[in-house]
Amino acid sequence: MSNSTASFAGDLFTSLSEGELASILRAYATSGPDVGNLLQFVNSTRPDLLEPEDPAGYIRYSILVVLAILTSTTVLVALIVVFGTHSASDYETYKKAARELDQSVSWIEKWKDTDDGVGYSSLCIKSHGEELRSAKSLEHKLALLRQILVTGFAGIGTDEYLFSKSFLGTKECITEFYELVADTIDELTAHLKTEDSKKNDSIEKHLYSEFLNDIMLTFGQPALCLSGGGMMALMHFGIVETMIEQGCLPKVICGTSGGSVVAAYLCTHTDEELPSIVKPEVVQPKWTPCNDSWWTCIRRFFRTGYMFDPTPWHDLLAEWLGDRDITFLEAFQRTNRVLVLTCSSNSSTGGEPLLLHYRSAPNVLIRSAVLCSSAMPYLLPPQPLLVKDPETGEISQYTGGGAFASDNSYFMDGSLQADTPQQGLGEMFHAHVFITSQVFLKEDLRKNARLVSELELLPQHYSADWSRLFLQTFDGNITVTPPTLKLW
Repeated sequence: MSNSTASFAGDLFTSLSEGELASILRAYATSGPDVGNLLQFVNSTRPDLLEPEDPAGYIRYSILVVLAILTSTTVLVALIVVFGTHSASDYETYKKAARELDQSVSWIEKWKDTDDGVGYSSLCIKSHGEELRSAKSLEHKLALLRQILVTGFAGIGTDEYLFSKSFLGTKECITEFYELVADTIDELTAHLKTEDSKKNDSIEKHLYSEFLNDIMLTFGQPALCLSGGGMMALMHFGIVETMIEQGCLPKVICGTSGGSVVAAYLCTHTDEELPSIVKPEVVQPKWTPCNDSWWTCIRRFFRTGYMFDPTPWHDLLAEWLGDRDITFLEAFQRTNRVLVLTCSSNSSTGGEPLLLHYRSAPNVLIRSAVLCSSAMPYLLPPQPLLVKDPETGEISQYTGGGAFASDNSYFMDGSLQADTPQQGLGEMFHAHVFITSQVFLKEDLRKNARLVSELELLPQHYSADWSRLFLQTFDGNITVTPPTLKLW
């Protein structure tokens, strides 16, 4: 089904409550693709939606009829469910609705309960699960966990099929296996914290510590990548707030362009501060980088070649970060989170994208790095990096050489070369799992941009290769996108 049809159907069902959606879903899922049945239940639940004298009601009625005729039960049910769960305001509400909707569709529940081994090795899961349950000694449990905790064990996690058939979770046998492994690790951790363990055996602690180090090397750590996207970067706060509530915000956070502002905000505030300051009512009043009128911006563009003046942004970023002159190293020492910002060289010869973090740029001011990462051609001029002397506190402009060498000392928007720099994050911080919050580019735009690039129709302005903006990799192992991006 086309995106436009799905969007049309989504608009139809947006106003339905969770209970109303569930009622319609159950009725339609059990009765089969019967147009009369569907219309009857919608009419009895929300008659105002199908008011024949209302032009909008007539259109909704027609949409329902067309959808019911042209689609299977599964597709129409999926449309109702997907757009219903999108109205959830938090993850717990979504989980509750998704679980209920899974239970409402008989074939989804049957698929979850059936141990068919499609896409994974059910025999491997069962045998390792039984052995893990019966294991008594620490050495035996750790040996089994080493076999289990590897990438792609038994096919789990490598086949999207297992995680795309239901609205919540996957096969019950896989879910139970995950829970068993997590419970075993929790039991071992709790045991080693007991007084008896502290008194008796330091060998156990050494074995467990060695096991954890090995697993970290195998799996690496997760990294959260926040894409560019201008004002749409505000949407990043949705996933960030949920991750904080669930206690799973990664320690490595990378931001580019608009995403760099959000990443810097997260990495300069402590775990205790974050829950209260990522709320929309707190964030939105602070997000005011472009207060000039359109007329002022247009006049400035014809006068300077850029729409915005970067000077007031330093004061705005100082308020945003809570400390005007905080550096990458100081932010890491304060929050224990790794901030990684990307920017592009303003070199006429190109060059690799720069990854700024507490190791490569310990004394660089974060506000200057955010401005460099956000300096999109035509919007903001290329910006200098500012460095603070760790002994005197004196601020000076970076003048070239070292890791950031180029034919000048000005840098611009990181999206031009590395919107989500996964390779660099993997090499620097052993990050293997990338969670990407992507608010920038749709696939059809990438396809058109690829054609323009191959035909060499895209000019180079301000020493920027604009084709890389469109043709780089934008997704991660987990990619989260807003439900609708009407401009894209």
